[in-house]
Amino acid sequence: MKKSVKWLFSIISIIGIIQVLWFVYLINPFNWNLNFKNQLQLPPNVINYVAVFLAAISGIALLIMLLYVLFIPVKYSNITFKSHDGNLKISKTALEKIITNKIKENPMLHDIDVKIKILGRRRKAKMFISAMSRQSSNLKQQGEEIKQIANEQLKNNLNVPIKNTIVQLSPFESNQNMRVI
Repeated sequence: MKKSVKWLFSIISIIGIIQVLWFVYLINPFNWNLNFKNQLQLPPNVINYVAVFLAAISGIALLIMLLYVLFIPVKYSNITFKSHDGNLKISKTALEKIITNKIKENPMLHDIDVKIKILGRRRKAKMFISAMSRQSSNLKQQGEEIKQIANEQLKNNLNVPIKNTIVQLSPFESNQNMRVI
């Protein structure tokens, strides 16, 4: 979630929670005699109970929204490298292409898909890599090699800290029926 959206949601949720508390304060201590209440022949305090119930539902929803905004990590779309010559921004799509091209050097792999999420204040990367292998044996070892290649590429060459790397490697069968919708 972007910082601007996070700030907007937090302000809306705080205003909503204050509004709910104000609404409960207005309804609960006062006993209002409304004309339409007498016309509907409702039992006493029904409107107050309904108002408090709706305020509780609104308050819970706004509190959940506030907690979500506070604890969800910020997502970034690029990484900035600062030097005395200036700043260099590399987008996450460029990082994905760099990793994909490095993994494509292995001739046994194809249909490689790399997704990177850049999270947190320190901008740590989380990678999801999926590929198909022409070898049906030693998939775990191949997956570890792919993970090591991707981590080296990001950490050593681009100086990007890595939070987690997940590799999904599946065997490719030539007689496999693929259905495209």
